[in-house]
Formats: sequence, structure tokens, C-alpha cells
Amino acid sequence: MILRIILRPMRLTFLHLAVFRDDWKKLELNDDDLQSLEKSLAERPGAGRVIAGTGGLRNSAMTRTITKNGPTVADRIGRGMSELESIMAAGVDPRKALTWHAVEIAEPARYGPAEVRGVRHSLGLSQPLFAKLIGVSPALVKLWEQRQQKREPAPWARRLLDSIQTQPAYWRSLVRLPRGGPNGHAHSRSPRKVV
Repeated sequence: MILRIILRPMRLTFLHLAVFRDDWKKLELNDDDLQSLEKSLAERPGAGRVIAGTGGLRNSAMTRTITKNGPTVADRIGRGMSELESIMAAGVDPRKALTWHAVEIAEPARYGPAEVRGVRHSLGLSQPLFAKLIGVSPALVKLWEQRQQKREPAPWARRLLDSIQTQPAYWRSLVRLPRGGPNGHAHSRSPRKVV
């Protein structure tokens, strides 16, 4: 958990980094806990030992009544900071001492005009309906499908097109005629195939 503090004359600013907010939520801590932590840090911003190699991060703790749910905020933060301090003091590579996950994410396929058109046709949809389904403008779908295409779909869109190709039944299931059909009559016909 990381909390960065910036000291200014007569003012203490707390920057809650994304990793801090995520850890705070995982620990199921509330606004009272956060206020208590900030008050503790504001009262004694220079308290605690500086952790070597961190550019001034300090091992700091706060007190909180122990609840039936387990360790206090101070216990959790203190244990984590002490563990990091010990690892760094020993000169150990944190990637070898802490749980570390490395992942690779496959690149989405490339889609030219013919491939985009093919994905759309596989669902039997017009450009405007296909655009509505994937959450883009009809003009963007048209641009992707032009022969002199100057703009290929962005990686997020290519990943979406990959999903449509691997799970067409799911994507088709999202397209239905309105209740009562187009003329107010009960209807359960599938979308027509666009040729």
C-alpha cells in the first residue's frame, strides 16, 4: 500500500494513488479509518524510520481498536512496511522475495476493410446496427470498411472484433426484434443475413 504525502508550509496534502485506493478497498477499510490515518500522519509527518532506497518513504503506523474481523489498519500497514523495509535493508530483489506475477497479453488480430465487413456480415447486421451493438458511430464502422482505409480499428476495437469472431452466437443473442415485432405482432425471427 502506498500513500504519498507532500509537505508544504502550513499545509499537508495527501495524494491517494490508485494502488493505495485499491489496497484500501481490499482491506475493507472505511472513511473513519482513512481520517484516522491522515490525522495520525498530519500530527507526526516525520515520525517513523525512513525506508532505505525509497526516496523518503517512512515506516509509519496508526492505532485502531481491534475488531472481530481481524488485524487493525495499523497492523496491516505496519506489517507490509516492515516487510518491505527488511527486504530492502537486506539488499534482496523484491521480485524474488514478494509474490510477483508476470503476464503476457496476446495482441488482437489485424482487421482490414474486408475482415471488418466479414465480421459484421457474420452477424447479419447493417453498418448502423453493428455500430450500435459495439458502441461506436456508424461513421466509424463505415471508415473501417472503406477500401482506401486510412484508419485501422484501435486495439480495443480489434479485441472486440476477435470476441465477435470467437463467440458469434453470444453476439447474435444480443440482437433481437422489439417485443411485438416491427408491426406490433409477436415475432421471434432472427435478423436477416446481409449480403
